[in-house]
Amino acid sequence: ALDKLEVLDQHNRADLATWVPVEYTLNLTHGEKQVAWSPYLRRLKEAVNRETRRKISAENSEKNAKTSEKEAKTGEKDAF
Repeated sequence: ALDKLEVLDQHNRADLATWVPVEYTLNLTHGEKQVAWSPYLRRLKEAVNRETRRKISAENSEKNAKTSEKEAKTGEKDAF
């Protein structure tokens, strides 16, 4: 179980530019079965998941800020 959590911690420490798309969801589920037996390990996994969500949220906030800045400079919105 600890090896799974260590992998997740290493991913959380890495720059998101190194993540492949599947890791955004895999980081939240990886290791769940292995920690299920221990209340302590489940809490540790929850803490790792909070850090994963914080990291992803920070990236999304940064992207939104850059998009807003671009729109303010150009007066245009990107078409989606």
